Amino acid sequence: MKSLRLLWITSVFYPESGGGSGVHVYNCVKSLQKRGHRVTVVAAGAKQETSAEEIWPDGVRVMRYEGRFENPWRGIGAGNKCYKLLKNIIPEDYDAVLCGSLYSDRSAFKWIRKNKLPGIVFFYGPADLEYTTEIQGLARHKNIFIRSAAGLGLMPLGWWMKQQQAGHIAAAGAVATLSLHSQEVIKDHLGLFPQKMSVIPGGADSNLYRPSEDRAALKKQLGYDQAQPLILAVRRLIPRTGVDLLIEAMQYVTKELPGTLLLIAGQGAIKDELEKRSLALGLKDRVKFLGYISETEKVRLYQAADFSVIPTISLEGFGLSIAESLACDTPVLGTPVGSIPEILSRQGPGMVFKGIEPLDMANGIIAFARNEGLRERLKGRSASLAQQQYSWDTAAAEIEKIAGDLMRGSNL
Repeated sequence: MKSLRLLWITSVFYPESGGGSGVHVYNCVKSLQKRGHRVTVVAAGAKQETSAEEIWPDGVRVMRYEGRFENPWRGIGAGNKCYKLLKNIIPEDYDAVLCGSLYSDRSAFKWIRKNKLPGIVFFYGPADLEYTTEIQGLARHKNIFIRSAAGLGLMPLGWWMKQQQAGHIAAAGAVATLSLHSQEVIKDHLGLFPQKMSVIPGGADSNLYRPSEDRAALKKQLGYDQAQPLILAVRRLIPRTGVDLLIEAMQYVTKELPGTLLLIAGQGAIKDELEKRSLALGLKDRVKFLGYISETEKVRLYQAADFSVIPTISLEGFGLSIAESLACDTPVLGTPVGSIPEILSRQGPGMVFKGIEPLDMANGIIAFARNEGLRERLKGRSASLAQQQYSWDTAAAEIEKIAGDLMRGSNL
């Protein structure tokens, strides 16, 4: 296929943290460039060290507009600045446009429609539900007046977010999701049935995320050789990720498996609350909070852990930590929420908890830890699954195909 000229319009982009969607955009861009395509990224630059425009050694061009996205009001303002930058871009220099961030999408589709370019939108999740769920979760311990005020205030904002996102998807030439579950969300929540819709899962960098040559030796090197089993949870510490329920589950797990150690890597608004709850449950020596860790540290932890846990209780469109863990040949257990069963069931039976309650998680963890036969059968299978299903090059190849089809005006 001939080289494509692609413009990716987004909000937060490397080196700034953009959560899972930021990791997804960065790796797809790098892989597309590696496959011989020319990619330009338009993104916010909130930090002083990010240049207004730069060309990376591999040829990726990054153009920055000023903006931050801590809340919807700042997001709308940043989106307006995005359009000012886009007005200076020559549309004839590009074959297709990619996007998938609520606030910058408002500018992206205004520019796409004006210049009649094919647009591909990535749907990472329902923006209205994600935002309102997070705010309501943070207010759950407040008094009834604060909770009620938060709920009433979020209703019009949620409605606006939903309408905006639905409009972007309806206007797109093609829609890409990270899972089949996300396609169902588009249909059920947004009431849309796009004709050109494809699943393009996230991935893990196989040059970085790979199995350890000696898991036991690495576990000892890291000082966790006494942990039986060693469990890892890499999660944002917010209510919907379910880390609080996983900690509750540990009080049951440690009664049956007293040598268990749970490592929790990540930051978030309820970190202090989780640490206090862990101490209150007498889990000081059984649950360890690592806070922010570098990517290199994260890889080593995946490689050392006996298995990972994804305890999400709502709104899981994919979960890059699943792909990263599998790539290190570390099995993953998780809740029956969102896309988690869709992904974890590919490892085989017994990897999905029966429910999201602490006892459901505890029973699943205990059963898996004691099932030596299952753990033995999974050796090598997790890494193989990641290589076959969750590669950034595979994702880039799918984007390449969609963009090519749109340019030719064919159906997906």
